[in-house]
Amino acid sequence: MKEILWKIINLIQTTNSFVLASHTDPDGDSIGSLMALGMFLKQLGKNVYIQMRENVPPKYAFLIKDLTYCSDNVNDPEVFVVLDTSSIDRIDKVANHLNTQEAFILNIDHHGDNLHFGDLNWVDPAYPAVGVMVFQILKEMGAEFTPLIATNLYTAILTDTGGFMFSNTTPEVLEQAAFLTKKGATPGWIASQVYLNHSKNYLINVGIALNNLQFYMDDQILFMVMDNRSVLRSSSSFSETEGIVDFTLKVKGVKVGVLFKEVQREHIRISMRSNGFVDVAHICAEFGGGGHHNAAGCTFYDTLENSQQTILQKIINVLKAQNEEWRTVNK
Repeated sequence: MKEILWKIINLIQTTNSFVLASHTDPDGDSIGSLMALGMFLKQLGKNVYIQMRENVPPKYAFLIKDLTYCSDNVNDPEVFVVLDTSSIDRIDKVANHLNTQEAFILNIDHHGDNLHFGDLNWVDPAYPAVGVMVFQILKEMGAEFTPLIATNLYTAILTDTGGFMFSNTTPEVLEQAAFLTKKGATPGWIASQVYLNHSKNYLINVGIALNNLQFYMDDQILFMVMDNRSVLRSSSSFSETEGIVDFTLKVKGVKVGVLFKEVQREHIRISMRSNGFVDVAHICAEFGGGGHHNAAGCTFYDTLENSQQTILQKIINVLKAQNEEWRTVNK
């Protein structure tokens, strides 16, 4: 790790203009990491532009109140920094730009299915959040951890560890969180912004999903469904659904939970969660998606019914194989 970290530090020290980007449907880790790295680069006197492809979810609006601070006019950047993104296709606006530019691509990510599309790639699935990777860069370079930087990094780590509830919450993660708290991050206030700040539409969407529960395989599999008709009838939208799939793992005995969102007819977005027994990233990768062992997603261009049946059969096959393997090992 040290070698790649020193290469990144050298790149930052020897270049002056940066465009920073992350994946579509931004989350706490991507936004927090972008903002923290961008503000640090500004500390160094660099020209920085943060590319935000889509509107930020309202609950993360507090992270980007100083976004204009990282909105320099960078027409011909020396470096494109891509964070928390497994494929360049997931940031299409920047991808189109990259085709016509000579910028050096720095790819920093913790997804196991990352395509290593950068000129310099720091990809390590062992990290619980890209925020932790950015934290290490800043620590090594002697950054001033302002309250804003600390808040963004704390949020990045908090959200990608499931509020410090996932198995990737290591002693090192808690030490980093404590460090950031000492530097000005306020855990209670941040948690209230992220977890206790939902809109009316979000709660309507939760109701739709909870009203469409389907259990399979002796309750080891739980599907939640948000069909297009129900969402439109409730005057809601699919823009505020982050975290709804996590409700599936609140049920005792569930090993795999899936949320199906029928965004349009034959356009189904699928979010998948695991209690650790099944690698859902491997399942989603078979259908052109990806993610992490316990949290992944993919998209189907088929009917809602066909999508559910295909995913169900795949999960059943995987669970049967896993159960058989477990029985063999524990004989």
